[in-house]
Amino acid sequence: MGSLVAFEVTRALQAGGRTPHGLIASACRAPVLPNQCPVRPELFDDDQLVAAIKERGGTDDGILDDPELREIVLPSIRADFAIDDVYRCTAPSVRLDCPVAVFGGDADPIVPVDMLGGWSSWPVTRSSPRCSPATTSTSSRTCPASSPG
Repeated sequence: MGSLVAFEVTRALQAGGRTPHGLIASACRAPVLPNQCPVRPELFDDDQLVAAIKERGGTDDGILDDPELREIVLPSIRADFAIDDVYRCTAPSVRLDCPVAVFGGDADPIVPVDMLGGWSSWPVTRSSPRCSPATTSTSSRTCPASSPG
């Protein structure tokens, strides 16, 4: 989701006459593509959401296992997933006037390589997806079921 936020910040800065020197997107679908692996956090109680987060990978289990930290971070993570589930840029005529570098893992089940390539269809100055021979955040990253189990 961070790359989608960075994309929107880049658009806002550019609209205000302050185009960044570049945008780096990592393990993130192109902004014009729908989320192919939504979490649907509204369907989960806290324990189910924690299990889904752990299955998805990318968040230190120690944070999720500590009751005080979990209480602090879980509402933000829940909100982030809710936004990421539905976000899609519907203004494809907007142009980014800075270089875009895109990175991902060639075995990432949540953001497959073809979703990285979607960044190059966006009207950008330059975009070149780069893939590593693994998933981006963790080797066990999977697309969790979208309903509580």
